Amino acid sequence: MNKTIFLFALMILLGLGLFFISNKEESYGSVRQGDRLFAVPNIDQVYKIFIASRDLKPVTLTREGSSWRLNDKYKANQDVVQSTLMALNNLELSFIPPKNAYHHIMKDLAARGIKVEVYNKNQKKIRAFYIGGTSPDGLATQMIVEGYDQPYMMKLKGRTGGIRPHFEKKFSDWRDRYIFKNAFDDLDTFKLIYPQHLKESFQIITHDDGYRIEPVFGQTPNTMPQPHHSVFQRYFYD
Repeated sequence: MNKTIFLFALMILLGLGLFFISNKEESYGSVRQGDRLFAVPNIDQVYKIFIASRDLKPVTLTREGSSWRLNDKYKANQDVVQSTLMALNNLELSFIPPKNAYHHIMKDLAARGIKVEVYNKNQKKIRAFYIGGTSPDGLATQMIVEGYDQPYMMKLKGRTGGIRPHFEKKFSDWRDRYIFKNAFDDLDTFKLIYPQHLKESFQIITHDDGYRIEPVFGQTPNTMPQPHHSVFQRYFYD
């Protein structure tokens, strides 16, 4: 009986010891994982991105349905936003820089770092990090998670090139490039007039069999070449 009680007690002690060790390892792992939290595995949970740097105007991108808004004022360039989301989704570790490089990396991050904050639908911050310069070969980028002192050299999974270009852009590049938004089928004529070069002005006119490019003014000979159908569609936005 005493032997059975002893073995039972020993099992409990071993179990408690394993539980303690397991929790300790998980806690340590979460800390290590915390300073590497750059990528967003599920990009659908991203509803707001804040980007700021010393030399460029701060940018706040906000999801509205299937599109994005820029600084709560303009329609954002959807292609540019998708490029940024792609980068967020594919960030991965390239290598851990040597300790003797930390001072240089931290100095570079302080001088030209790009601050990035990512929020979910509930306006909870889920990522916050800084982007620095690139390695000499241009294949890795200095990055550090906000609140940590361990920098990493990161890259984009399955892609070459730096990470900065996906976040560092002029304000005008973030904006939607279209001036007018019209339904493609509602337009029948598009005119482009050059006041200083009237003979080079032209108009696109819809026909039953497609589109034709013609001069705007009658005195201009109709010798304009007819581009491919896809070229005409670039002038309209659906």
